[in-house]
Amino acid sequence: MSRKSDRENLMKMIYEMGMNDDFSKAVYDGFIENFPDKKPGKYFEKVYEIIAEHKDEIDRQINEHSSRWKISRMAAVDLAILRVAAAEILYVEDIPAQVSINEAVNMAKKYSTGKSSGFINGLLGGMVKDDAR
Repeated sequence: MSRKSDRENLMKMIYEMGMNDDFSKAVYDGFIENFPDKKPGKYFEKVYEIIAEHKDEIDRQINEHSSRWKISRMAAVDLAILRVAAAEILYVEDIPAQVSINEAVNMAKKYSTGKSSGFINGLLGGMVKDDAR
């Protein structure tokens, strides 16, 4: 399975977990059992583990870099996209930040509203800019 497919399926799982506020391995296992295609790759598992372990820091970074909306007011799809991209930016060194941002923007265009892609691009761009300091 491609990284792009893994990324989209990961976003869907993180969306489901966020809706239920349950990022446990049990939910992960249930999602994998009902996986629509081939089983996910190592990227999927790696980024899930990062999000599960560092969710509070990832959410703090998202909140800190959002000028308009805090997590509690964000669209659930946007938040799932942001969590996946932020996990990559903050914790996965072999993926360039610009790739993470571009993939997040593309997912927003596909799964969310017309304004979401600009919001996500700006928030993640600010995160990368601050992280470079």
